[in-house]
Amino acid sequence: MNKKIVFFFYFFALFPILCHSMNKNKEKGSLALKNNPGTDKPFFKFVGNDNYPYTMRTLYRNPEYTRLASEQFVLSQKDIIDDMNKKAAEPNTKVHIKVGAHALNDMTNYNVTTVERDINRHGKITVGLIASPVKKLKKPSPQEGQLFITSCNGTNVWKNNFNSNNPRYNFETGILTNDKELATRAYDMILSQSPVKKQKNTIQVTPKKPELHNSKHTDLNATIAQRLFNLAESKSNNRAAFVRTMNINDEKVVNAAIKAQKSGAKVELLANHTALTKHGMPLLQKLDDAGVDVSIFMPNEHSQTIHHSKAVDIIKGKKRIHLENTGNLTEEGDKQRNYTLLIPDNKEIVKDSIQNFKQVKKFCIPFDEAKKIKVKRDTAKAEKRKAAKELKNQPAAKKSKKVTDL
Repeated sequence: MNKKIVFFFYFFALFPILCHSMNKNKEKGSLALKNNPGTDKPFFKFVGNDNYPYTMRTLYRNPEYTRLASEQFVLSQKDIIDDMNKKAAEPNTKVHIKVGAHALNDMTNYNVTTVERDINRHGKITVGLIASPVKKLKKPSPQEGQLFITSCNGTNVWKNNFNSNNPRYNFETGILTNDKELATRAYDMILSQSPVKKQKNTIQVTPKKPELHNSKHTDLNATIAQRLFNLAESKSNNRAAFVRTMNINDEKVVNAAIKAQKSGAKVELLANHTALTKHGMPLLQKLDDAGVDVSIFMPNEHSQTIHHSKAVDIIKGKKRIHLENTGNLTEEGDKQRNYTLLIPDNKEIVKDSIQNFKQVKKFCIPFDEAKKIKVKRDTAKAEKRKAAKELKNQPAAKKSKKVTDL
């Protein structure tokens, strides 16, 4: 048979298969881009009503993960600890735990490969990886993995019903991603014993793909402030920033937010009532005076619920940026061990996060109103302490003699 005829025969026979394969690959690429615009890594979000701590359990229950590491300021949830210990008992599996010096952290409960308690640990981050099951493996060889970074600790279930007037649990945010590069970086960061740098980096230029940074090498607050400065300098018409923190005393972030507000951008901030301190109050007042929309979560005096989220969302024209943080916008947050996941150009995450911001804001009150309540509560506490002190200093009453009939 003529060679040319044979070539065309096989070409036309295989053409439909080749086309199908090309379309299939194209569809996969489109799906990835759809899930996370601008990158090839899909993200999964946990913002709003989700059970954050139990998301950690999904990582420990994944049968494929053989290398796991977690850093938690507080790790006391029994169900999480049970799953964590069971995972550590599996063959060729390593589970590493780093916790803060919180009273609820019972070190005798953690039956894992390695455990460390450090006063500076404040992160809330968990990672699971698939690694080679070779027994003598000195360094894990991650292939796939997931990273979970959040504002909440491994304690109770945080699930608020936004239709209720009385929130029962803390307001939190978090991100779960199956980006194996980020997961690998997180794993290395948690286990790293390198010292904290005296001169830390500030992320000047927003990256094109998601990046994870920690406070050992990066000034996280300065990095957030830089994003706000960039917002102020932008010429886009559509500009806004939505900032969340529990406490605040970092002047860099405050000045950057004010500059963004005065440039014409819309800036809003949510904070917990614990931010109304001698250090936080002047900065919040400064923000309020500059026109920044400051709202304070202030439940009744008997409630233990707090606004605990530490996230920032920025809209700059068509660009969107989300920063998921484990530390507050405070000087202490920079000194502690904390993490920031910077996610650029993901409209879906920013949209969901801002929607959650607005839901939480409904439970907050304006800064001026919060100040008045703060003064009333402080006055009542002072009067109570004064009364208790006066009662304690009163001379003891003479005991009356008891007369008994003989």
